Formats: sequence, C-alpha cells, structure tokens
Amino acid sequence: MAGLVGSNDIVKFIKENYFGKVVEIGVGSHYDVAIKLSKCFKVIVTDIIDVDQIDEKIRGIYVKDDISNPRLSIYTGASLIYSIRPPIEIQIDILNLAYKVGSNSLIRPLGSEVVNDIHLTLKNFGRAAFYMTREDKTS
Repeated sequence: MAGLVGSNDIVKFIKENYFGKVVEIGVGSHYDVAIKLSKCFKVIVTDIIDVDQIDEKIRGIYVKDDISNPRLSIYTGASLIYSIRPPIEIQIDILNLAYKVGSNSLIRPLGSEVVNDIHLTLKNFGRAAFYMTREDKTS
C-alpha cells in the first residue's frame, strides 16, 4: 500500500485540533491515518465490508456500518468524523451524520471530487488538502 500524499499532515492537523474519539468512514485499504491516530486517540474505522475482508492491522478498531443508514451510537461523542477518498455519493451522508452527532467533519477527496456544499471550506495544511465543516482553531 502506497502512502497517501499529505497523510502525515492530516494526522498532525487532527492531533492539533481534536481530542478523544475520532471516527473514519469508508476505511477500505487506506488506513495509515487511522493507525497513526490510534496511538493518541480512541479511533473507530467503519466500512460496509465484512470484517474478514479488513486488514488484520485494523480489525481491533473496525466496525461494519453503512453510512447511508448509520448506527448513531458508533459516532456519538466523536470530536471528528473524517473520510479519506470517499466516493462522492457518500459525502453528503458523511456531512449529515457529523451534523446529527455534533462532530466536525473532514473529507480528503480523491482529486477534486467533492460534494458541492456551501458549508465546506477547503483547508490546506502542509502537503494535505481537505474539506472541513465548522471552524477549527487554525482557521
């Protein structure tokens, strides 16, 4: 697995701005951010695939969930809900979920593929570019 450009900067940004519990949606095979964050946060990663298809490195923090019909208890209490390269068709679900549970959200899209939402702000932090809802202390 090749590393995601800017992943260390995403980790640094999250460490500087969030606390406690963070949840990654749609983890798939890009779990390097979650692994790094798990050293200082309670991290939960979710996806719709069965646990036996998940790399053993993240099985202990993995929960199967469908973002289009999420179990709110997984996300409640998270200071941040984030997703790395989510398909555009689930991005609005991620934003709606974060709003419902009172969390900030961060979306690191694949290229420029991002849902058109007036509440999203492009954030450049080091080599990382991502979209945020709500303000953080670095704004």
